[in-house]
Amino acid sequence: MTINFISQSMSENETPCQRREKERIRGIHEMQEKDREIRHVINTGAEDSITPFGEAFQEASSIISEMEEHPLKFLLTRIKEDTEELNYSVEKKKARDPESVKNAMKAAVPLGAALLAVGGCNQQELVVEEISTEAVDGDFGSEGKNEDIIVESIYPTREEILEIVKKGAIIDLENKSASNKGNERNIVESNTLALVASTYVTDDPQKAVEISQIIRGDVMADSSNICGPLATSILLGWGLNEDGIIEQSLEGLESVRLTGVEPNDMWLGTPETTPERFEAAFPDSEYNSWHITESIGLLDFNNIEGIGELEVGDFLYLDGGSFTHYLAITKKDEQGQIYSVTNYINDNGEFVIGEVMLWAPETGTGFFRDLAIGIGPERAYTGRSGFYLWRRRDVADNILTDSQWEAYRNWFVDTLRNKSEGDWNIEIYELNNGEMFEWRSGMSYHSASTIKVSLSVVAMQSLEDKYPDQDLVEIINSKGYEGRTFAQLFEAMLVNSEELATEQLADFVSETFGSVNLKISDLGLEQTTYYPRRTNQRDMLNLWEDLYTGELLSEVGTDIILSYLEQYTSNDDTLLGSIREFFPEGSVKIYNKRGVITDGILTVQDTGIVVIDTPQGKRVFYFGIAGESSLENGVPYEQMVDFIDLLVSKLGQYISGSTKSSFDKQKLKSYSLQE
Repeated sequence: MTINFISQSMSENETPCQRREKERIRGIHEMQEKDREIRHVINTGAEDSITPFGEAFQEASSIISEMEEHPLKFLLTRIKEDTEELNYSVEKKKARDPESVKNAMKAAVPLGAALLAVGGCNQQELVVEEISTEAVDGDFGSEGKNEDIIVESIYPTREEILEIVKKGAIIDLENKSASNKGNERNIVESNTLALVASTYVTDDPQKAVEISQIIRGDVMADSSNICGPLATSILLGWGLNEDGIIEQSLEGLESVRLTGVEPNDMWLGTPETTPERFEAAFPDSEYNSWHITESIGLLDFNNIEGIGELEVGDFLYLDGGSFTHYLAITKKDEQGQIYSVTNYINDNGEFVIGEVMLWAPETGTGFFRDLAIGIGPERAYTGRSGFYLWRRRDVADNILTDSQWEAYRNWFVDTLRNKSEGDWNIEIYELNNGEMFEWRSGMSYHSASTIKVSLSVVAMQSLEDKYPDQDLVEIINSKGYEGRTFAQLFEAMLVNSEELATEQLADFVSETFGSVNLKISDLGLEQTTYYPRRTNQRDMLNLWEDLYTGELLSEVGTDIILSYLEQYTSNDDTLLGSIREFFPEGSVKIYNKRGVITDGILTVQDTGIVVIDTPQGKRVFYFGIAGESSLENGVPYEQMVDFIDLLVSKLGQYISGSTKSSFDKQKLKSYSLQE
């Protein structure tokens, strides 16, 4: 049977249906809070506290009891008994199962809210199906089931609703599903992100746990709190193959691809308590961000103020409820319905990973509404305080699409994902070609002596500003500070890594510009400071690329700094220097700066530019790697050096086309890494 409603004029911005839907959700929120207070009183035995909720408790108890006997009969009884006019729109209802109606009735006793709890609406038509009348008492016959009913109001009265009921126009709740999960709609936007996300889907709770352990590289990981790492994995382009191995798919993800973090960085944090994680993942230079404070149970997702609609690639953090939740928008179909692959608790109280339809623009329904009302046996809810949203504004860096390198990149991902020893920050980039690999490139770390490269640049800029139009080579050899020439200070700092020379050059910059940190930020380095010594691999890549290409200094100034960074020292055959073993003598130039701290904290780092003459021409790479041992992820100095050598060896193999390795595999046995 089809019930057609004669359309009436509506607000341009909000339909009556949408307005009533908001009222329904708000009422459910209020009653759920009251229900929780009552349950708390009962569970704690504080009988004296029941009095303020006495009437509500008695009514809720009777409703629950009656619903448990027969939810469908209860719905019809409420329709029959109600005497007030229904000022609720009931267009195009979508059926829910008895459990869903029961929960709605518990929270919203008024008939209008109860009817709307059955489903969403738009301004077109209500499609209803036959009801099995065997379970229904008395006056509610099934006559006229195939008759069309014309209702001349968007807001049917009690009498009109009763007329519909008498003609059998009640949805068969017994045979419908309340869930938006596992839908079988014709999805037309089969993009890379949707395909990546689909590799994680499972309705097996144990399999969901295993997938969570793979994502986090942790045998203790659990599917109950994997939402952040899962959403991050999807936006990183990490797909899970049948063998349980992560493979990164990047082509076609330029407008949504996430960089700067790995899945564990987005585990259990919040924008308020761990803002550095979100700054690393979503830098202001690349992302727009919003904070929406309206409940996801009330918000019109068709027209979010200042945003419009949600888009594929959006990253959301939901707040306000019994739990918080991360999710990524992974797909949008031809009807504009938006989807996410995420973890959720099913009706059995077990966590699974599935594709959920978050929002249907025509009906104003979806998993967002379910999350606000509550899911699972405990009716856990979230999003009532709104959400944070991040959306990529600029496309991600070019990706090296060499098919041979893809195998190496997957090796890098799988190796780092399974490495529990140490915290690592890595960037490998071929200038004029694209990014090859990054790992936590946005996460800040102690820069140790690698900070001296940015300090040398701002110190040279100070000299160029102080002595314009003069011979810079003559200036650094004739002028000085604190008893040494600038040439001596630069060499002491960059070649010998002397801390006294470093502090003296920092003092010189401060006297010239007033703030070393401010001058470093003027280089375009967003997360790099001298006081304290902090940086990230994004900044280091930008610094080295701009230095090498002459964007920061005059040609003479650039050559002076690079000449110091190229000087060979006794330990330059390890770390980044080990790449020389893969190429003929004299075909490799390395401009680099290391950083090692063994007192207090342990960190081993190497960053720089590698220039290689190959038969196909000159290739220029940035390679930056920083490892740090922490209390949670401890690792000895020798193993950190060995691991860096291993990564450099892999890079050398790829560039040279060689299968040889300069790395001794026996070194890996002590810390469970497989080449």
